Formats: sequence, C-alpha cells, structure tokens
Amino acid sequence: MKIKRRARIEVFTLIFIIVAIAFSIFYATRNDIEVSVPADHYSLNEIDFGKEHRVIKTLEDPPIDAAPYKGILLASEKYNAEIEMYYWKSDTPEEAKNLWKDIWLIYGDNLGNKGKIEKAEYTFGYLEQFETTFYFWQKSVWTFFTEIDRYLTDKEKEDFLKNIIPEEFSK
Repeated sequence: MKIKRRARIEVFTLIFIIVAIAFSIFYATRNDIEVSVPADHYSLNEIDFGKEHRVIKTLEDPPIDAAPYKGILLASEKYNAEIEMYYWKSDTPEEAKNLWKDIWLIYGDNLGNKGKIEKAEYTFGYLEQFETTFYFWQKSVWTFFTEIDRYLTDKEKEDFLKNIIPEEFSK
C-alpha cells in the first residue's frame, strides 16, 4: 500500500515539474522587444536596438527617482554582454526634454562632482566616473538613462549606442 502511495506522489511531482518547465519556456518566448509590466504597457517597437540586441528582462529599481519609469535589460548576442537601460515615456517631446533636464540636474551633476563630464548638451549628455560611462538622452517622447561599464570595448559601446542615440548627439 505504501509503495502505491509513493508512486502516486512521484508521478504528481513529475507532472508538476513538466508543467512548470513548459510554462517557463512559453513565458520566456513571449519576452522580446515588447516589454510588459504590471498595470502599464509601453511598446518599444519604435526604437531600433539593432539586430544583435534583445530585451531579456524588465527591471524593478531605477537608479534615478524621477517620473514613472520602466527599465529593461538588453542582451547583446554579438558581444555576450548585458546593458541595463531605464526609460521614461512622456506625452510630448517638450515634456521629455524637461524630464531629461531634471534627470541631468539630479543625477548628472551629482555624479559630475566625482567624475568627468564629457558632454552636456540639451537632450544629450554623458559623463565618466571611474571606468563607467553614464549616458542620458532624449529622443522624441522618450527619455533614456544607461550606464555602460568597462566590460564593453569602445567598439561594442559604439555599435550599441548608434542604434538608439540620435545621430546628431553621438560622439
């Protein structure tokens, strides 16, 4: 009698594991460039991250506390690297520019006290602190912030950034 009960438990456990694996595979294939978050939904399809980059995760905690944000983790299949990027979507480009200015004043100036501000223009700025480069930019109704560390070479950074930063603001 005990053997039958144990066999039933093992079969139930096996079925549970198979269902869990099937669910995780199904869920993983749904997360691509379209980013879904609870109680909100932003489509990033209008932004070209390049063929080699794909969104693999949404991020919970932004490094900046400003306006409703969303975060994504981009994976570079070409360079085997991951890049965290936070973004805000405003109603108009003017609101996005104002948000960019606020973020730069809050975060850029604070970091600039310890780092080296390389370029700070209206709607685009970046600074370097130790071996990390912080980028802030605005494109249409979108405002972006990302930090790229020493694990990516200059060529890798350039390949990534040229897809999402407007040409007139690139280095």
